[in-house]
Amino acid sequence: MFKKVQFIGTAICTTPANLNSIEETSDDGYYAGLPDDNEDLSARINLMKQSIQTAILSKKTDLSKETLKIFVFPEFFMRGVLGAYYSAYPYFAETILTDQFKNVLLDLKKTGMEFGEDYLFVLGTILTTNSKIDYHKEPEASLYQTGDHLLDVYYRLHPAEKASDGILTSNPDTGISSLLKALDGKHARSLTDKMQDAAGGNSDDAYADILKKTLDYCDAHASLEIGNRCIIISGADILLEGTGSLSGPAYEPVIVQKQNKSKEDFILNYSNSSQVTPLPKYLQTTTKYYGIDTSEGENKKCPADGRAIFEYNGLKIGVDICLDHSRQRLVHHLYKHPDDYVDVQIVTSCGMSVRANAVIVREKGLVFNCDGEYELDNPAAGIDGHCCHTSLQRVKQCIAVRDNEVQTDAVLEAAYPLTAEIPCTVPEDMGLYRFKDYQLHIYEPLDLE
Repeated sequence: MFKKVQFIGTAICTTPANLNSIEETSDDGYYAGLPDDNEDLSARINLMKQSIQTAILSKKTDLSKETLKIFVFPEFFMRGVLGAYYSAYPYFAETILTDQFKNVLLDLKKTGMEFGEDYLFVLGTILTTNSKIDYHKEPEASLYQTGDHLLDVYYRLHPAEKASDGILTSNPDTGISSLLKALDGKHARSLTDKMQDAAGGNSDDAYADILKKTLDYCDAHASLEIGNRCIIISGADILLEGTGSLSGPAYEPVIVQKQNKSKEDFILNYSNSSQVTPLPKYLQTTTKYYGIDTSEGENKKCPADGRAIFEYNGLKIGVDICLDHSRQRLVHHLYKHPDDYVDVQIVTSCGMSVRANAVIVREKGLVFNCDGEYELDNPAAGIDGHCCHTSLQRVKQCIAVRDNEVQTDAVLEAAYPLTAEIPCTVPEDMGLYRFKDYQLHIYEPLDLE
């Protein structure tokens, strides 16, 4: 059993490149990365290696075996230039990630660094699929240009925000009229007329309403299934290559599957997304996440089952992936299993702050968030866990639930200050992310009370 826990977060922006957020619902932009999926994934794993090595060499990392070091990367750390890594074989990219990351630890071990049970690596998320894109077949054929038509309307209303390379089509009303019929259940008038009819003549309100209805419709009819998964690997995993004395479920990679797809998880546009490769992309309008059965709760039955709560060396750990947190996925587990609190809750995200009504940590336990939403120079550095690149808080009073309702939110103590904020840079020749600069955030080791 560990006496302390130390959190180390990689603060890097993992949103699409050339981003323009549209009505806080979806995004225009493109997926940054390398044209070849294998090279892209390997480059991102090497960046993990750089982050781990830098953190340990900084001397701020507590190397005591009695301190559990938890490294956390943000959501979408690995997704590739198509929006997801494609392979005809399910879980192929996850297998490559696991094998290559273990090799990273072995390489670092050769430099004198020791990895064992006192290291736990939460590798952000990796997006993978075996759904091949074919925009000549239904329903993809009807959905893939929808985002471009919606952006066309948006930029006509906001010409100053129009992307420099432009995406306008000749007649947006024609392109989505059939879709609007389905949304309204009646003949669709022109978008201009619909916007003029909006309350107070506010066209933005009308556009936001149309955008939301359209994305809801697309979510219900999309057929391209994506896995957005967080893989958690123990430093002890690399010892399995030797004697095998540590073999067993406690040391197998843990996989948590994201359940709820946000309306900002993928880019909205198609024609404006060819900066890296002309191949078809996975879009907001054409994708959905694989289903996962949590009817019996979130406690894992096997490491790879996608559920979100697992045991590690005497600690109960829960993992939320972005929207799953605000949708209270782990709270719903608590409805089924009252008093089944966790010792540590980790939120890996791209646009999510810690929510007191979604924390199921026991009293005096810890909640940590690593978020990929923000630019490093964003002045909203965050107070007490809000809008932060990373945040760490202890729970003063745990959440209370009864009859499938939250009776009282968790009460969180003030966010802990950073011990170290180390500047890092993505190699110049690798446009893996929206920005080349990132940081390592190291926190003081805390007692496991």
